[in-house]
Amino acid sequence: MRSTVVRGICRLLSPPYWHNVFLGLLLGGLVADFVVGLDAVLNAISLGVVVSIGLALFSVMMAGLGVLVWITVRDAIEAASSDRHDGRPWLWRIPAYMGVAGIIIDGIAGAWHMYAQHILFSTAVERLPLSGIPVWLLLASYPVRWIEQASSGRNP
Repeated sequence: MRSTVVRGICRLLSPPYWHNVFLGLLLGGLVADFVVGLDAVLNAISLGVVVSIGLALFSVMMAGLGVLVWITVRDAIEAASSDRHDGRPWLWRIPAYMGVAGIIIDGIAGAWHMYAQHILFSTAVERLPLSGIPVWLLLASYPVRWIEQASSGRNP
């Protein structure tokens, strides 16, 4: 049955029959024009175009963001493994990366809170519970690195 449906669609869209699809869309547009009016039809068409362009732009932006996140994570893992392999301090990267990720998450949550409650961004972030912990984690990575350097006896 599935192959019959696929063959039917392919036959419908093949060159001798594609004009039937176009005529069906044209006839559907004319019927919609008579039923709801020309303004409604044109508004529906323009809304469909705007929504499809918006979805396309959103998809491209999300794909770009995904690629950036993937490259960042890949490079962070590669840098840590390279430091570990060469005997350089690398454990300090764990609280540093956790702090950076927490700052980004705090920023997203603060922006959401800001728009939801119509308040300033700094006030929105201050109202988040435990919002200062990511900054402290990032700052704590420096003493971790110094301790790790001192205990390994090797300075980069």
